[in-house]
Amino acid sequence: MGFEPTTPTLARLCSTPEPHPQSKTADDCYAKRRRRLQPAEPTLCPAKRRNGQSPAMAWAPRGACKGPESAPAMTVLFTADTHFGHAGALGLYHRPFASVAAMDAALIEQWNRAVAPTDEIYHLGDFAMTSKPERIEALLSALHGRKHLITGNNDRAGALDARGWSTVAPYLELDANGVLLVLCHYALRTWRDMAKGALNLHGHSHGRLNPLPRQYDVGVDVWNYRPVALDVLVARRRPPRSRSQTAGMPAPGRAADD
Repeated sequence: MGFEPTTPTLARLCSTPEPHPQSKTADDCYAKRRRRLQPAEPTLCPAKRRNGQSPAMAWAPRGACKGPESAPAMTVLFTADTHFGHAGALGLYHRPFASVAAMDAALIEQWNRAVAPTDEIYHLGDFAMTSKPERIEALLSALHGRKHLITGNNDRAGALDARGWSTVAPYLELDANGVLLVLCHYALRTWRDMAKGALNLHGHSHGRLNPLPRQYDVGVDVWNYRPVALDVLVARRRPPRSRSQTAGMPAPGRAADD
């Protein structure tokens, strides 16, 4: 928000002992100074613009561009490692679905039960195992929320370039009511302000990595195949292991941090 000086101050700065018909008025000086002090549009790096929208709460590491800025009041959720269309995920991650089609349908249903159309949701990588943009876009259109992608190792060009993402970035830092969140597909060994309470949210490990303090795997294999809000994430690192939170959904084959 730009600096807005008071009119009396500018009147003194712009006044002259003997006014001239062409002299600047206080209002003229005020307008000129305000234009000069008006901040430029925030640098959007490393996040890209999507659909003509500026990515909210997105910035690069310190020194790379301006930020961080306080996040607006909204419901923000996180998820990772959905692996839409990945037949290998059924065996690799012990997902209890009869087929890839059944897995994809369950992931969409769980997502939309947790996420409202107006929510912000950050997907921390490995969205889908397909390079067909039309398939990616069909999935994105079926999912609620304003969607942001933190790229993972399995996110190919079809996912990166698909319409439906509000932002796409390899790394983000968010200010969540004064708490710094460091988002990356991979679990970090160290991160900015980790000794000052900053949290590292990640995917990739599918619940099989012992976390550092203030480090959280937000992947679907940890959180019963659904996105998770920050307050739930912090309050309960390990979700229930016996049954899913949603009726009719089996629990994941592996719980986090066994």
